[in-house]
Amino acid sequence: MRWNSYAVMAANLALALACGTRTDASAPGTGTATSASMPALAPLPAPGAPASATAPPSTTLDPVLVAQGAKLFNDRTCVACHGKDAQTPLLPNYPKLASQNQAYIEQQMRDIKSGTRANGQTAAMKGIMVIVEDREIPPLAAWLAAGAPGAAAGAAGGTPTLVIQPPDPALVERGAKLFVDRTCLACHGKDAKTPIMPTYPKVAGQNAAYAEQQMRDIKAGVRANGQTAAMKGIMPLVDDKEIPALAAYLSTLPR
Repeated sequence: MRWNSYAVMAANLALALACGTRTDASAPGTGTATSASMPALAPLPAPGAPASATAPPSTTLDPVLVAQGAKLFNDRTCVACHGKDAQTPLLPNYPKLASQNQAYIEQQMRDIKSGTRANGQTAAMKGIMVIVEDREIPPLAAWLAAGAPGAAAGAAGGTPTLVIQPPDPALVERGAKLFVDRTCLACHGKDAKTPIMPTYPKVAGQNAAYAEQQMRDIKAGVRANGQTAAMKGIMPLVDDKEIPALAAYLSTLPR
């Protein structure tokens, strides 16, 4: 597919940059779903329809889909783990989702539902995805990509708000340098939220524990879905002891 060829190109670009920029930086280590009335969802593809009948994830945000997604986020109990605002997750190794790329979110939900992605805490989400129809995934992704408009701030009702201590400034400073030296900006953008492809994630402002686990899992091959092949080509440049610094830096950036 065209996106896959872009992924290879991106990996080659980053690797080429790395050859001239790698430096050694020493530093300290370290619920039942309901179906109340809402705008009608698009019909599911007809059985036996050719692959071309299903469009790839859209990069534009349809306001109708966004409105549907707001309701589905509550009805499908997404709020319980990710928070009312989709950026106050229950655990530090759960991701913040608000303002993430629509195409990236769609792919991750489909991959978790199918079992293609099974790393980290995805077992919990896979249990929820059985109540999410395939046609409901684009509205959910659209609402999240729009920044979860209309959502109240904070965790789900009755759930304590997760308190994460700020990272060590020295670790953050080291991570900022590593983000450049290890060519992360080549694919994710200088601000870590303008990736070169819609199926690449925005990583700015992500929970450090989540970001760290994803980097380790991609490096180890535990997570191999979507466009991770491009990042796996970069991760040999990143020492295990450098991962916490990168994750700490990313967690301090504005989403």
